[in-house]
Amino acid sequence: ERTALLAPSVTRIVARLADDGMIRRDTVVGDARRSTLALTTRGRRLVTRIAPQSEATYAEIEAAFGADRLAALLDELDDLTVVLDAVDDAREAS
Repeated sequence: ERTALLAPSVTRIVARLADDGMIRRDTVVGDARRSTLALTTRGRRLVTRIAPQSEATYAEIEAAFGADRLAALLDELDDLTVVLDAVDDAREAS
């Protein structure tokens, strides 16, 4: 739910990251349908390498859009996510 991606897409992405050695996937004891995910050393190295680029891109967006406007937009998107989750929950309950 938090990724805003369909479950089959998340499954493929997780499988690819695991196959590439970026994450470790372990089955939750007592619930074979669930897994825990953790970055591997290789995954942590990648995050460390790309973090500066990601931060620079974010800074460019913030500079162009405005820090206050971006913060407000992110707050609104968080609120929208809460509303959409409630709508989904209501649909599932009916």
